[in-house]
Order: sequence, then C-alpha cells, then structure tokens
Amino acid sequence: MLLQKIFLLIKGYVIIMVEGRHLEKFINLAVSRGYPLWNLHRLSPESMIAGVPVDVFPHLRHIARAAGCRIKIKSKGGLPFVLLKIRRRKMLFAGAVVFLISLYVLALFIWSVEVKSSGELKLVKEE
Repeated sequence: MLLQKIFLLIKGYVIIMVEGRHLEKFINLAVSRGYPLWNLHRLSPESMIAGVPVDVFPHLRHIARAAGCRIKIKSKGGLPFVLLKIRRRKMLFAGAVVFLISLYVLALFIWSVEVKSSGELKLVKEE
C-alpha cells in the first residue's frame, strides 16, 4: 500500500468531480476497463469525488461521455505538477541550489572538535 502511494506521488494523480445521473454506470465502465478509482465520495445523488492517476484521466473523458456524466478536475498532485511549478519559478529553484551548496561548503570549515575531561575543569563557587 505504501509502495502504491509512493508510485502515485511520482507518477502524478488528479482528484476529479463527476456529475451526472448515471454515476454507477460511470464507475462500472471505468472499473471494467481496468482504470483505478479510489477515495470515492458521493457528495449528492448526482455528484461524486474520486482520485485517478494522471495517465488514466484522458480515457475517463470518453467513459464519462458514454455514461452521460461530466468530469471536472478539483486538484492535482504528485511530482509532475511540482516540477511544473518549479519550471515556472526558476529563481526559487536556483536559490535553493545555492543555499544547499553554501551549506555544504560552510560545513567543511569545521576541522576539529576537542573534548576535555571533567578533571581539568575548575569548579566555580558562587558567593
């Protein structure tokens, strides 16, 4: 189960809202063709929310049309969408890389650590 979640995060997923009178027909057609749906929640008698992998979403449009339903994307998640955001924010990515390189270089300046035993320390008494 954990491996599947990690695979979906790498591959990407979409949370969709399906609206229409024949939601059961939509679910049956999708499952019979081998398309995974998860976290199905019915919001009303004519709408539901489900999660699907990104590569399955284009195929679901044809199934929804056949079942007389409409699909809307509610949210997107996973590595492909994060990479799209990073591609749009190049300077943020460059700043993170510069920070990590400078953190590594500054960590190289700790050359030695000296530890003394407690016998050499003086006890200070407060008056």
